[in-house]
Amino acid sequence: MKPWGPLEWLLAKTPRDGLRRVVLGCVGAEERSVEVPRLLRGAGGANLHLFTVTDPPSRYLSRIQEKTEEHRSMLISAGVAEALDAKAASLFALDDEIAGIFRSIGSESEATELWLDITSMPKRFFFLLVKLALNAQWVSSLFVTYTQPAPGRYTREHLSEDPEIPQPLPGFGPLAEETDRLVVAIGFEPLGLAQLLGDYREKKREIFFLVPFPPGQPYSRRVWDTIRNVGFPGEKRVRRIPALDMFATVETIGALIPPTGASRVALAPYGPKPISLGMCVYAIRSGAAVFYTQPRVYHPDYTVGIGSTWAYCLRLLGRDMLLDRLAETSDQPKVVD
Repeated sequence: MKPWGPLEWLLAKTPRDGLRRVVLGCVGAEERSVEVPRLLRGAGGANLHLFTVTDPPSRYLSRIQEKTEEHRSMLISAGVAEALDAKAASLFALDDEIAGIFRSIGSESEATELWLDITSMPKRFFFLLVKLALNAQWVSSLFVTYTQPAPGRYTREHLSEDPEIPQPLPGFGPLAEETDRLVVAIGFEPLGLAQLLGDYREKKREIFFLVPFPPGQPYSRRVWDTIRNVGFPGEKRVRRIPALDMFATVETIGALIPPTGASRVALAPYGPKPISLGMCVYAIRSGAAVFYTQPRVYHPDYTVGIGSTWAYCLRLLGRDMLLDRLAETSDQPKVVD
C-alpha cells in the first residue's frame, strides 16, 4: 500500500481514533498557500497553526509582503483568523527557531494527528519539521500535504536568485564519515548546484540524478535546461521519478545505495516538493546528509493559482509507513531509528 492521494480522499479514509487534529502551515506570497488551511478548517475541529517566512531585503520584498498580506486576508475571510497569530521566522532561521515552531503546536501529554502543509514552506523549514514530527512520540499520525499551482502557472522568469554556497539543511549535516555518493533531484533552477557537483566530480565520486517524469510542457524544457547547465551524468546515472510520488523517491534512492553505505550518501533536493519530501524521509531513516544552496530571493509570482492538493501518510496511529516501504526491497539500506 502507498498511502497517498488527493487530500479529501485520504482524509475520508483516515481513522482518527479520538486524536487531537493539528494543522501546521506557512502562509506566503503564493495563493496556493491558503488552500490546505481552508480545506482542513472544518475537518473535525482542527487546530490551525500558521506562520510566515520573512525574506531578506530584495527588489521583490515589498511585493512579496503585499501578496502575503492579501492571502492572510483571504484566510480571515474564510474564517480562520484564529490561526493567524503573526508568528514569523526569517528565511535563514537557525535550527532552534524552526524547532520552536514545532514545539508551539502540541503537548507531549496529548496524542495528536498532525497535518503538515509544505506547499509554501522553504525546504530548510519543512525538512527539519518532518524530522521532528517523526521523532515525536506524541505525533500518533502524520500527514504531509502539498498543493500544486494552477496548471502551467509557474513564472517564466527565474523562480529564485542569489543562492548561498552549498550547506547542510538544518538537522541534516554529514556524519563523521565523508560522503562518497550524491543523489540530486533536478528542478527548474540550477541555483548553486554546479558548485556542489563540481566537488563530487573532482573527487570522482558517483552522482545520480532524479528527474521528475512526466513533467509535461513547459516544465520538461526547464528541467532539461537545468541538466544541460550543470552537466549530464550519463543515461545510466539518471532515474525518472513520478513528480508527485514521494514513496517512489524513497524506494529509488534505496535501490541506488548499498546496504552498508546509507549513511555515506549525500542528497540534494532541487526538484519538486514531493520528491524532496521523499529525500527528507530517506535521510531521516538512514542518516544521509542533505545539502542545498538556499536562494536569498524568490520571485513574487513564483506560482499563480491553485491546482490539486495531495496528502501523504507517513505515520498512522503509531505505525510508521515509511519503515514498511524501506523494508520491502531487499537491497534497501538498514533503517536507523
